[in-house]
Amino acid sequence: TSFHPSAKYRFNIDDDGDAKPDTKIDVEFGKLRANGRQNLEIELEGAADDEIEAEGRVGREIEFAETGRVIAGTFDDPFFFDLDGFRNGFQFTGVNFFAGLNVSAIVVEVPSNLLGDGGIGVWGTTSLNGRVIDQMARPAINTALIATDRKDAFNQTRPSEQWEKFGAEVTARIAALSGDAAYAEAIAPVLIPDILTFELGNPAGFLNGRQLADDVIDAELSLLTKGALATDGVANDSPFPGVFPYLAPAN
Repeated sequence: TSFHPSAKYRFNIDDDGDAKPDTKIDVEFGKLRANGRQNLEIELEGAADDEIEAEGRVGREIEFAETGRVIAGTFDDPFFFDLDGFRNGFQFTGVNFFAGLNVSAIVVEVPSNLLGDGGIGVWGTTSLNGRVIDQMARPAINTALIATDRKDAFNQTRPSEQWEKFGAEVTARIAALSGDAAYAEAIAPVLIPDILTFELGNPAGFLNGRQLADDVIDAELSLLTKGALATDGVANDSPFPGVFPYLAPAN
């Protein structure tokens, strides 16, 4: 129920397509007090020298940038996926591994005028003592496409450098999953670098951004296997409120 007091949780936002952050939103936390309270600070640094800071406490909504807001705390885990079936060679049983589980979440709502015009790309990083220990944008890219002994290296590689260092590996993995080398050559550059792309104002859903109820695993299974695997048989079981903070209450 607490966040690491020495970690930096960052939302990276690219608004010109070069896979480098033009806007950074950093969230950092204080030490957990005896009364269970933990402070947080949020800082937004934009391309136009926009610098916005706010602070408050975990579990409480904090307003910033006039219409922006943030909350950090424990919520129902919105992910739904037959993880055991995935680990068992895609022998899916339709059981949602994440049913009833909770997650520590940071939810940030930002005025779109701070993010540029048109399309953006987003990825998250968690750093500890100046070292990136986790990096993610689209779900399961590192999990499904990067070799076990290379996952940490992928986490520490900037998106702008990921294709050079991992493009061949990812292409070969997709070729093995789809059975079609030409198809893999076409799909791999869509998934690497690992950036969640979103056209502002477009509600189409995944792969355009990611709405919480989107069945991202079904979409990626179908994409990676060229339709051979269309579903893990799991449907969303979390009713989302549709308003901030968007996630369902903790179990």
